[in-house]
Amino acid sequence: MYEESVEAYDEVLEEDYYDEDFAVEEEPVDVAEEEAEVEEEPVAEAVSEPEEEAVEPVSPRYETRQEMLARLMRRLLAARERVRATLERVRDINAQLRDAGPRPSDRLKEQYQRALAELSAARREENLARAELIQALNWRG
Repeated sequence: MYEESVEAYDEVLEEDYYDEDFAVEEEPVDVAEEEAEVEEEPVAEAVSEPEEEAVEPVSPRYETRQEMLARLMRRLLAARERVRATLERVRDINAQLRDAGPRPSDRLKEQYQRALAELSAARREENLARAELIQALNWRG
């Protein structure tokens, strides 16, 4: 009846596939202090406080295997939920199309096509999340 359009993978970036050493970058303390100083400049002029000790920047903390697997599993579960919700929406619109009779409105047809495109994207996202999780589970490092 309606054909599902296939979208190119142009929007998928290489960074989505490979996280460099699974590093979790944290914002350095110096940046937070600079932002606080910028916001409090007028107050600092009125009241002078003794300077605080300089804090060394924290080096990036690397994600453990367990944390990485938990993150990938959360991503997979979120993708599955999105597929389920999108599939339900497609089914609802399909039922509306059937109820509309032999000549459904163009707006309804467009909604159906958009819902199918969203479903296709959600399924691609789920497949990618599943593949990354399986790759991480099979990785021996």
